[in-house]
Amino acid sequence: MSAARVTQFAVIVVGVVALAAWQLMAGPAPEQSIAASEPERDAKIDFPAFLIRPVGAKGRSYATGLSFGPDAIRINDQHVEAIVRRIESNLFELTLTPKEPLSEVWFPWPHEAYVAGSSDEDDWAYYPYIMGMRRPARDLQDWAWKGVDYPGPLFAPLMVLGDDREAMFVAAANWPPRPTTVFYCKQRLTLRYRGSFPAGQTIKLRTLVGTVSGDAAKGEDPWRLCVERYRAWLDPHLEAEHLWPPETPAYLRDAHGWINVQLENFRQFDAREVLRRWQELRPFLNWVQCWGQMSHYAGPTELAIPRRPLDEEVGCCLDKINFHPRYLPDLPEIARRITTGGGRFGYYARPAKDGRLDAPTGSKGDGAPDDWSRLLNWIEANTRQGANAYYIDVLAGGTFGDPLTIARRIRDDLPKGVVLEYAKDIYPAAFLISGCLMSKSKDADGEAFPRFGRSLLSDRYVFLGESNGDFLGWGADHDYATERQAFLLGAKFDAISPWASGYAGNLNPVMRRVIEERDRVNWWKREPVYRDRAGLAEMPAGVDARRFIAADGATLIAFDNPRRLAGRTVFCDGRSVAVPIEPIAIVEIESPEAGVSQNATSDDNTHTLTGRRP
Repeated sequence: MSAARVTQFAVIVVGVVALAAWQLMAGPAPEQSIAASEPERDAKIDFPAFLIRPVGAKGRSYATGLSFGPDAIRINDQHVEAIVRRIESNLFELTLTPKEPLSEVWFPWPHEAYVAGSSDEDDWAYYPYIMGMRRPARDLQDWAWKGVDYPGPLFAPLMVLGDDREAMFVAAANWPPRPTTVFYCKQRLTLRYRGSFPAGQTIKLRTLVGTVSGDAAKGEDPWRLCVERYRAWLDPHLEAEHLWPPETPAYLRDAHGWINVQLENFRQFDAREVLRRWQELRPFLNWVQCWGQMSHYAGPTELAIPRRPLDEEVGCCLDKINFHPRYLPDLPEIARRITTGGGRFGYYARPAKDGRLDAPTGSKGDGAPDDWSRLLNWIEANTRQGANAYYIDVLAGGTFGDPLTIARRIRDDLPKGVVLEYAKDIYPAAFLISGCLMSKSKDADGEAFPRFGRSLLSDRYVFLGESNGDFLGWGADHDYATERQAFLLGAKFDAISPWASGYAGNLNPVMRRVIEERDRVNWWKREPVYRDRAGLAEMPAGVDARRFIAADGATLIAFDNPRRLAGRTVFCDGRSVAVPIEPIAIVEIESPEAGVSQNATSDDNTHTLTGRRP
């Protein structure tokens, strides 16, 4: 290597890290070489560092900090031979061949702290737990890593750190996706890959690392711009795999939500009560979704009618395919009555706990079906009992094997319009996101921030309501906080208790208003895509609003004005828009040039839509 070329960049530093203390120490500089061409670069992002952990040893970091430079850095020492290459402006690839067995690789490794602006006092760390959480960066500690594994309960392997003007993002960019631990701490973001990495075996890892500038006051939140960078990388991969757009039956598109029936909460089951709820609510919610058809009453044993054994397993979410005898034959008969009457009816299903949904199909060694086939058997059993709508618990919120294999099986094997609990960036389905408002995690921590996940999954149908703890914001006693968030996020209702009081048939007034407003603007058939606050500026205090783009090109703004504040305005792309005095309102500020898009016109429940593009 010529001396002239060496002077073009800073010396690459190798550090040794004690993983328990996370303290960097300087080490010897390894051999290095560079390539000639230079693609477009992010001015604030140099070549990302990486860290290796040999089996039974401390971690060793390689920091490749450059002020300007080439499109690749080569490292060759007694531990590794590696190349860090810039593929695109914010896309980097690590090609690593260890010279000793490794147990971990961290890429990117944040050897330098990141602060947006001059101070981290107003910085936030955004994390993809369920539908998103955030935490003030000042509350975090140096090298005190927090995080969990993707896929697991994370909607994507994506993190953001920044303020209202600038942000940094880090995301795994491997295809096929690989399991990774998504970590953050004070002023740092990283991804850890664990496994057996033998000496001499080359591995490749890709990451997105970059910074963006914006202005939240003008509707250009930097965190959302970071999400869009990840989505721009993700979409071509999903399209190539035919995972996007997901095929969506018209019944799913057009539904305002479902009536959530917790069968295990009936002391004495009476199928007529299920029918009565549907008959009362069908003008608003024409879908009955049951939990607990495997269980007797889950309350105190002495209250169950008939009495149940003390040792009988009960609950909403048992891993049992067969119906509890108390629901037969009445519940399937009611299901068929509802479906023949034009309604939708679904039962509970779930993967086996600790199941492997990516395993080859066929019998296990004990003759039982593999876990994926067992799940399909459960769905078929539900269909035989009258189901014509489908929900699968925990599937998108857990780790059940290779995520791409599972995504392909969802695409090929599951009924179109299936709803999965929680969300995953690559799964072609609708999602139940209830729990995203009150979610807490000892590993992720922070306050719920579902705008983060909704901005990524902007064109997916989601259900939000009382399940998974979000009943804590439901109803008049809680100022209808959950219902209002469902409205702002463009979600369908997951309603266990949709009545204003008791079971008098009087619909919750906020639910009623949301449904009436959506019907007024033909909301679902126009397939609006969530755009958060993009282009919305000067938001008045006490008012919240979100922007949606319909398939016909119109802008729809959902306004939440719970205190009926008068005389307020907001700006959309520089245009003044009066805030309606109604607590819940939708304003269309652009007239569509054409009618409803062709792929959104059918009312036939057998019609399949092709999807929506953000």
